[in-house]
Amino acid sequence: MTKEKTSIPFRETSVHKARSKDGTEITARFFGQGPTLLHGDRSSEWFNNSVQHVAGHLPDATVRQIKNAAHFGPLTQPRAVAEEMIRFFAKKHAAVLSKPGN
Repeated sequence: MTKEKTSIPFRETSVHKARSKDGTEITARFFGQGPTLLHGDRSSEWFNNSVQHVAGHLPDATVRQIKNAAHFGPLTQPRAVAEEMIRFFAKKHAAVLSKPGN
C-alpha cells in the first residue's frame, strides 16, 4: 500500500528580509492569510505592547484579545483559545477552498 501525498497550494503573500545582530540574513515568507496573535486582557502591559509591536511588523496580522486571560490563556481559558484557533483555521480553510481549481 502506498501513501498518496496531498499538497495544499498556498499563495505566497510576501517575503521579508532582515539581518540579525550577528549579520545572518533572515528570510521570512508568508503564505495565505497573516498570523493571528493572541493575548489576554489580564496580560502584562509589556506583553500587550510586545504583541502590538510584532503585529505591526507582520503582514496582515490579526490581534485578538482573550477575556479573563493572562499568559496561561490555554490553561485558564481553554474554550476561548480554542474558539480563536477554530476561527483562524476556518479562515485558512475557506481561503484555500475559494481558490480557482479547488
